[in-house]
Amino acid sequence: MTTNEIYFFSGPAAYAKVFENNRDKEGYQGAYKAHDGMYTIMVGLNEKDADTLYSFNRRYEPKDASKFAGVDTKAHKGRQFFPFRRKHASFNKKGEVIAAISGPPNVIDHKGDPWDPKVMIGNGSMVTVKTTVSRDGNKTYVRLEGVRVDELVPYTGSGSAEVRQEPETGLPF
Repeated sequence: MTTNEIYFFSGPAAYAKVFENNRDKEGYQGAYKAHDGMYTIMVGLNEKDADTLYSFNRRYEPKDASKFAGVDTKAHKGRQFFPFRRKHASFNKKGEVIAAISGPPNVIDHKGDPWDPKVMIGNGSMVTVKTTVSRDGNKTYVRLEGVRVDELVPYTGSGSAEVRQEPETGLPF
């Protein structure tokens, strides 16, 4: 029997690819092609949250903040960055797309308003991710459901970004 639980994790973001227009379509050695791409974001977790996430899936390999351009390594010392993912297309045993767990995650601003996908999320932005943890026997899966951008650090790559206000309380997604 499968059980599902919702968990929220907050911290600085790195390599946010959470929109239709910037999802990772290939993955390492083509790993994401079968799902028409993957939505991914790295989030720096404190020790307690890192231990919680690691308890779900021992295959997680965290990275430290020094690996990501734009992330203040002094401000986020001790945080471990973990990947959160969502398949663009998840399939049932008949090969049909399961719409409820496919497609981009819900991305909102600190007020709960939909995020403009033209505004890319820069490394070091403070975010809260919503995840579903599914347990089926000995297997555990962690799926990205949503991202709340609490504090935007402008993306400095080929896109443009705007600065958002400080976060309010509550998680409306």
